[in-house]
Amino acid sequence: MKDPIRKGAWIASTKKHLDRLQYSPEVSEFAATEIAGKAANLLALMQADERDRVSPEALNAYCVSAKIRPAERPTVLKKLQDDQRIEVLKKGEKIEAIDVYTFSKEEVLKSAARIFDASDPTPRDVANIEGLEHVCLLPRAESELVDHLTKAGFKDRDAVLTVKLQQELGLAGVDRSPALAEPIIFNEHAFVKEPSKIVAALKALKPQERQTLLDVQHYVETTGCTVLDELAKKFPPDVLRLMEGLGLLDRQEVVSPFGNASFATLPQTFGVYGGKLGIGVDCFHHAKMLLCCLTFGTVKSIWRRGKINNPVDILNSLLRGNEVGPCTAIGQDYVTLEKEGVVSLRRARHKVGEQYYMRLRKREVGELAKQVFLYKRTYSDTGILALPNPSPTHDYVNPQDKRAQILAVPVGPVEEVRAKLLTALRT
Repeated sequence: MKDPIRKGAWIASTKKHLDRLQYSPEVSEFAATEIAGKAANLLALMQADERDRVSPEALNAYCVSAKIRPAERPTVLKKLQDDQRIEVLKKGEKIEAIDVYTFSKEEVLKSAARIFDASDPTPRDVANIEGLEHVCLLPRAESELVDHLTKAGFKDRDAVLTVKLQQELGLAGVDRSPALAEPIIFNEHAFVKEPSKIVAALKALKPQERQTLLDVQHYVETTGCTVLDELAKKFPPDVLRLMEGLGLLDRQEVVSPFGNASFATLPQTFGVYGGKLGIGVDCFHHAKMLLCCLTFGTVKSIWRRGKINNPVDILNSLLRGNEVGPCTAIGQDYVTLEKEGVVSLRRARHKVGEQYYMRLRKREVGELAKQVFLYKRTYSDTGILALPNPSPTHDYVNPQDKRAQILAVPVGPVEEVRAKLLTALRT
């Protein structure tokens, strides 16, 4: 996989799932993912907005939070130092401090990808990432996923074993409804409610229609957010309607006195709404609204009312706590976000006409929207929120999550892995 952030996101997501499991031979099949994930977890905890120095006492606490055993600590620290993310300051053999040179969660994910590549990953390590990426946009029948992995260059045995492990370890969502001829594997963070219906609908499509659907997904993914009318000029409307009906395409409308416009995004752009990773429905919904409003100002607005040249510059200013404006567009295009408490608007009384300043009230919303403009999707579903965060706002653990931490999930046996363990013991 060429995109290091996306690769690091899948590593972080896999590690988060593995942390919920009782130790078993199956988990050991992902050794490179384990070490890269632990390094990423530790780095995420030490990461700061500027160069920082971590004391030995803080390092001990962070290692506990990252679930790094004392025997593993030297290896993890060496990998992070070799990747130039930290510098270990020693006096003899004793660690005196850690200097941290990592200033964003995106850098953490890139580091995870590099450490993974340098850790001699097994074919199952690599195939797992390829498989998770393949089911990200569309659910796949088990045989279809195995076939994809073999065509990607993995041996038949490794492809079959990887898909079995993904199911048993819960690395991907699985629909095993009795009515299905075989399990359906899907990305549980992709807002897919009934993946079997999607698979059935895809099988009913002609090859050209199926390719068109994939082309639409690729186009929207590369733009992050696109005007629906422009999408309808490039692709058949009936395919777009089918995708919207199946939940493969989301529609969001911006209503303004200057004119209304509908925008298309992929459900995967913003990940799962709420659920295991802890961000509620409103945050992702508001991020999508902010994304569409800023895109409206870029592609639909005009200079005299406040056309946007670079939405990332606007978001950067908002995220620094500044007001942006004044202009007429702010008072017209962001009313819904104002009503829902995401932004606050202030009338520019020294200006002629209805011009307003805008301030962001919910930083997390702005961060998510910024990720889409920069990377065409957020990594909160699979990566950044899977990384630990030392912020006090994340200290609360609800009773259900606490119980899940105490009662680790047992792993269903995968016979090939258990047999390999016995062979090693008996020879």
